Amino acid sequence: MNELHNAGINRLSVGIQSFEEKNLTTLERIFHKKNYDSLLNNLQNSKFSNISCDLIYGIPGQTKETFYEDLRKLLNSKIQHLSLYSLTAEKNTPYFRKIRTKNALPPNEILQSEILEEISPFLKSFGFYHYEVSNFAKEGFYSKHNLKYWTMEYYLGLGAGAHGFTPRGRYANSKNLQKYFDKELNLQFDSPSIKDELALTLFRIFLPIQLNSFLHIYEEKKEEVEKLIQDWSKKGICTFHNGVFQWNNTSILHLDNLIFELANL
Repeated sequence: MNELHNAGINRLSVGIQSFEEKNLTTLERIFHKKNYDSLLNNLQNSKFSNISCDLIYGIPGQTKETFYEDLRKLLNSKIQHLSLYSLTAEKNTPYFRKIRTKNALPPNEILQSEILEEISPFLKSFGFYHYEVSNFAKEGFYSKHNLKYWTMEYYLGLGAGAHGFTPRGRYANSKNLQKYFDKELNLQFDSPSIKDELALTLFRIFLPIQLNSFLHIYEEKKEEVEKLIQDWSKKGICTFHNGVFQWNNTSILHLDNLIFELANL
């Protein structure tokens, strides 16, 4: 790690997922007890001062107590950023197929709902702010990389399987190495609806958003968008004051449906 730091890398993102061996076994992740036992100590004694870690919750067999044990281990270390992901069964993955054939249990949605409701105020008491649907950070440590996605800035995807976004549109490189090298200079660009993109990206952010900074994109739907946000505000889903919009913590329980509602205006 110190060699990486000396080479100029200034941020580490570590996909821990869980410190519990049974949880990682359920996820079919590789677990080496020695490596996991020494991980936090190695991170704290490295030269890095900008460290992010990932955890997954809702794993079959996981309890709220064991999740918070994992979380407290990280909070007691010197990390500055947390990514907390609810387990999902993505279509066409081995896990999805095992659920369909009754060879695996689905994600624990009750546990996920309970954690979603209480995690934001819990982490705020430790100085971590909820700035994106699955991400929390101490002040000054929001992921610049992730925020580029959610604010629709351009970025390059370099390498096999990488995705990029340029003024010409979005593109995806082939996951096959040979195909990637053969077609590297013949990218196929896709230009989806900017209104749909905006709903699916910007509205993942839990920071305050200046409404006028994007409302003009909706053109003839501008008044409908403003009315929908005002309705959300009256229902306590968000705050909307002096043109500034921000989700309330409980909105995360229904965020996909709310974004879908906006995208379909």
